[in-house]
Amino acid sequence: QYEARSHTLEQAFAGYKQKHEALVNDLLRHVDTDSGEEVATHSVSSMPEALQQEAQEMATQLDARRLYNDPRKVGALLALVSAQWTRSKLQSNQAFQEESKELLWMPHSTQLLGTFVLLGLGANEDLRNHLVQCGTGEGKSVCLGLTATMFALLGYDVATISYNAVL
Repeated sequence: QYEARSHTLEQAFAGYKQKHEALVNDLLRHVDTDSGEEVATHSVSSMPEALQQEAQEMATQLDARRLYNDPRKVGALLALVSAQWTRSKLQSNQAFQEESKELLWMPHSTQLLGTFVLLGLGANEDLRNHLVQCGTGEGKSVCLGLTATMFALLGYDVATISYNAVL
């Protein structure tokens, strides 16, 4: 049973990583319409609508009560959520725009794992209450924000209470 849970979490992370890398690459380059050449950019003007639409379409393809049935797609959907976070950081922070793509936001592994567990991945059972313990500074607020966003995309009513003003 432990191996099955591990496999589900590995699949979710693989789906996340593949989608996140593709999104970051798309964010940092585009084809110049005049020259036809690919150029590096941090332009994100058209990304919000595209990300939101893709996330909503992907969420409708998932069985919200049995997310463990498609862990790669859950991981990919979570990548869309964190890409939107990256997009908003790019728009609001000039210094951030000038950094390399390695510094674009990606949750830490403990934050991803915590979010996957809160979503019921690794339990391989219908969605129900789950509890995750994170140490000081390991990203409880990030887990909460990602999980709340995922549940909202899946059609659940979500309310969060946090001391963190960003959430």
